[in-house]
Amino acid sequence: MVERKQGHFFRDAPSDFSRTHARRTDPATSHAAAESVVDITQSIQWQVMGVLIDADKPLAVEQIVDRMPHLEKDQVWRRVSDLKNKGWVEDSGELHGNRNGRSATRWRVTR
Repeated sequence: MVERKQGHFFRDAPSDFSRTHARRTDPATSHAAAESVVDITQSIQWQVMGVLIDADKPLAVEQIVDRMPHLEKDQVWRRVSDLKNKGWVEDSGELHGNRNGRSATRWRVTR
């Protein structure tokens, strides 16, 4: 069941899901480095989407990180921001009470 839900996202992900951050005038080594970062960035984006799809409910970044202990919070919130900018996740309108006592947005998959 989980594979089926995630499969829809991964099958339909656009080819520009991540993009390279190197200028045309940069040397080949810069392009290679940028490409390796894209691979890591895309992998984390897919992992975040997988967590949100598996949860089948909106989650705050803190809740996503709890399900991805191999990543730091800043890595996850940056990828959530990327996904929001791409239109893949959105603010659910729900708030989560973080452990630090602050409220946080709960994110949901849009597609």
